[in-house]
Amino acid sequence: MIRPSSLSIAKFCALAPVLSERYPTRNAGTDRGNAVDAQVTASLVSGAEPADADARACVEWFREQFPAPRYRIACQKRVTLRDPDTGAIITEGTADVLVHDTQDPVDYVVDLKKREQYDAGRLADPDENLQLHAYALASTAEGRSYQTYLLLFGSGRAEPIPSKIYTAETWAPILTRIQEINERTGEPRGESGEHCGQCYPRIHCPQWALRAYRGLERNDVAFNDNNGADLLLEAKAMEERAARIRELAKHKVDTDGKGIRVGSQEYRRIMMSGQMTVDTAALERDGLYERYARVGRGFASYKLCRPRGK
Repeated sequence: MIRPSSLSIAKFCALAPVLSERYPTRNAGTDRGNAVDAQVTASLVSGAEPADADARACVEWFREQFPAPRYRIACQKRVTLRDPDTGAIITEGTADVLVHDTQDPVDYVVDLKKREQYDAGRLADPDENLQLHAYALASTAEGRSYQTYLLLFGSGRAEPIPSKIYTAETWAPILTRIQEINERTGEPRGESGEHCGQCYPRIHCPQWALRAYRGLERNDVAFNDNNGADLLLEAKAMEERAARIRELAKHKVDTDGKGIRVGSQEYRRIMMSGQMTVDTAALERDGLYERYARVGRGFASYKLCRPRGK
């Protein structure tokens, strides 16, 4: 069974959902999204006022768009989409917010997302977002229509992006697409393409690794009207693979407590004095101050250097 959140990438690559399950992603971005989700949920369920500016903006939008008592709101609702003929589970997951209109036969599905995810091209628009469609198909009763929203938050603002309204006649092809994707994932083979940019665990994918190797094999790089995407994806694959290797090397050094011999040198952990001069204004302007400003403090670094004792 495939998760709703993996449907949009799975239509291009059947291996992507497998990698997502095997290598779950957690970073500052996902933690940020979860924190806003939690405050929005608490506010819509119990009336608690959110402390976070983005969460407040989202709650204000819900109150204006779906005022009580006409609209009934359910948060973090577990839903299951079943095959209408066999009853078999196609997919199941947890929807951020489901809204039921008590006057008109329309239901709504709202998914909260960070604005930068949308701007980076990692999110499909609502009409093409199979995750939202799956939630809607699983929760919409017979005889009702549905509409989905991406609610983008950031900088203290909430921006809704709506889909069109879907009826039983117009959602039938979408259900068929979801069923076909679910069947495809029974044979998870990787497919390389521009969709790789939307795949978070791509560093573990053999097809993504092949892109890095192809990039290394190129002696000359000449852009033309047809190869720009391939060349840029190869460069990204090489950069990410190199970063991953460095992460693993640092982990091994820390775990083993000794360096890695590289010919006549040794890759090991050393302490730097931190007495460097940097353009702190430029770092702050670029949002990199906290990461790179080390002036006056000692910090650990990993480098190739002369072996110890020599």
